[in-house]
Amino acid sequence: MGKRYMILIGLMILLGILVFLKLTSATEWDISTAVNVANKSIIGQDGSMRGLFINSSGTGMYLVGTVIQKVYQYQLSTPWDVTTATNTNNLSTAGQDTITTGVFINDSGTGMYITGVTGDKVYQYQLSTPWLVTSATNTNNLSIIGQTTNARDLFFNSSGTTMWVVSPTITYVYTLSTAWLVTSATNTVNVTVLTETQMQNIFINSSGTGMYMTGINQAKTYQFYLSTPWDISTYTNIVNLSMPESEMGGVVINSSGTGMYLTGVTNDNVYQYNLPPTQDTIAPKWS
Repeated sequence: MGKRYMILIGLMILLGILVFLKLTSATEWDISTAVNVANKSIIGQDGSMRGLFINSSGTGMYLVGTVIQKVYQYQLSTPWDVTTATNTNNLSTAGQDTITTGVFINDSGTGMYITGVTGDKVYQYQLSTPWLVTSATNTNNLSIIGQTTNARDLFFNSSGTTMWVVSPTITYVYTLSTAWLVTSATNTVNVTVLTETQMQNIFINSSGTGMYMTGINQAKTYQFYLSTPWDISTYTNIVNLSMPESEMGGVVINSSGTGMYLTGVTNDNVYQYNLPPTQDTIAPKWS
C-alpha cells in the first residue's frame, strides 16, 4: 500500500507540474506585444500594394498591387527578414484583371490564387515550377459577383477545402468540393465583422483559432479568437493594434507566431514586427 501511495503522490506532483507549465506557458501569436523591428521599401514597384503572401519557410514573399497589374516575387536571403528581400520575378496579370488586391499560394507552391476587382473573380494559376511566378498559367476562374464586387483579399485552409474572400464589410466563406479547385467552390456562409467597415486583408493561423485582419477606417490590425476553429462566425475581437500608416494592406504571421508582416499602401513599405511571447495566467486561446 505504501509503495502504491508513493507512486500516486508522484503522479499527482508530475500532473501539477505539467498543468503549471501549460498555464504559465509563453503565448505567441499575440499582436498586443508587437514591436516594429524592420521595414522594406517597395517604392518603384506598384505604388498601391494591397496583397501580401509569404511562404512557410519565410524565403519567398509575394505582393500584388492595384496599379501595375503584376505579382511581385521577392527572395529573402535570410528567412523572415524583410531587409534581405530582393525582387527576382514579376508576373503580369493584366490579361485577367486590372485591379488585383489579394494573393495566396498553396503549400506545394504549385497553385496561386488572386482576387480582382475589375472582373469580380478569383483567378487560379498553375505554377509549373513551384513558387516561380513566371511559370504561372491561368487555368480556372471563379465569378464572385453574386457575393461581392469589391473583393480585397483571400485565404485558404491548409487542405484547400475552404476559402475566405474579404470585402470591406463582409467576409464570404466558400467550400471547395475538390481541394484547391476554385470552380468547385460554393458560398456557404457570410460573416459581417463589426469592428471595422473597411476591412482589407485576412490571415488565419495554422490551428484555425486566430484570425488577423487589417482595416483602413481605423488604421488598425485586428486579432480575433475563433472559439470554433476555422469558423469565423464564432469570432471575438481581442486585440486592436494601431498602424504606422493610415492605409494598410496585407497581413502575415510567421509559422512560429513570433513575427508579423504588413504592407503599407501610403508609404510603400513592408513592415516587420516581432511578437515577443507573453506569460499568460491561462492557456493561450489563439495558439
